[in-house]
Amino acid sequence: MHLQRQPLKPAIEPKEATQSQHPICDAGAGKMGVSRLPSAALSLKQFLQRQRVLGIYRNMIRTIRKVPDEADRKYLSDWARDEFKRNKSATDQDAIRMMITQANNHLEELQGSLALAGS
Repeated sequence: MHLQRQPLKPAIEPKEATQSQHPICDAGAGKMGVSRLPSAALSLKQFLQRQRVLGIYRNMIRTIRKVPDEADRKYLSDWARDEFKRNKSATDQDAIRMMITQANNHLEELQGSLALAGS
């Protein structure tokens, strides 16, 4: 006896292949030359500058944690947080470079004061 094979039917019906259901694949579909990055994406220079500022902030907070007096520590951490928040929306590159220089100077001064106090 010879059995006749029936064609297998897929368990799930395939969707039409006209458009992808994946948002990343659709982001630039049919638009040659259009960036898929969000409009608020930072340039490489801005990204590196942001990383530098965040590094200074982290170092400042780490240094402030070493201040022995609790009241001074609170004052300095509030001051640092307020200064960085106040200047968060700055866009002028010259002003930002100046603020980075000032923050580095404040950090070095604080580290020097703590070194003198510890010796």
